[in-house]
Amino acid sequence: MLFQLYEKRYDILASKIELFKETDTYKLDYINELYQQHLKKHKSHESKWQTFFEDNFNIINPSYKYVIREVDTIIEQIDEEAKSRPIDFIAIDIYNNIELIELKTPSADIISKRKDRNNYCLTHNCTKACTQLENI
Repeated sequence: MLFQLYEKRYDILASKIELFKETDTYKLDYINELYQQHLKKHKSHESKWQTFFEDNFNIINPSYKYVIREVDTIIEQIDEEAKSRPIDFIAIDIYNNIELIELKTPSADIISKRKDRNNYCLTHNCTKACTQLENI
């Protein structure tokens, strides 16, 4: 369908670059609108945000080929201790690189509101998420 859009619009637009810019702008506007609607309904429900990410991962990051959600069951077979620290997603990009993804809700604090020795630090929950990913 996207290629049909390209064929129809290519004759009208001056160049392919303009077409890709317009397409990217459309995708960003679309995902932004979905995000705003989702934010109003599910500000602090992590499971809803996981579903949102899973449904829209190819718009959020077009380089992802696959996103695997039930990571805990895969990791569990490799490491028995993994039951206590499942991660949200494994993403595989077009170069077959793997990214471990631990989602947080938009309402979750990840950086402290106060400075410590003139620096802002990660919150306890964010540090736990990083440690969780690190131990996989």
